[in-house]
Amino acid sequence: MTDSVTIAADLAAAAEGHVQRLVEQRAASRISEQDPTLWGPAAGAGAANRLGWTKLAAPPRNRSGHVARLSSG
Repeated sequence: MTDSVTIAADLAAAAEGHVQRLVEQRAASRISEQDPTLWGPAAGAGAANRLGWTKLAAPPRNRSGHVARLSSG
């Protein structure tokens, strides 16, 4: 899946280096993986406590077997 963002030309030039650095660091993947080391050692512990939101959109586990057992007995 690929997403894109459109910004004004003057902002694009200013953001280009930052975006490249984020891509090189795999920032989006590391956030999704709840990797607190992305923020460095000084902020890692605080970041670890704040990354739970990244799993809110995760697909639910298949619980059909569990539901079937509950309903049968």
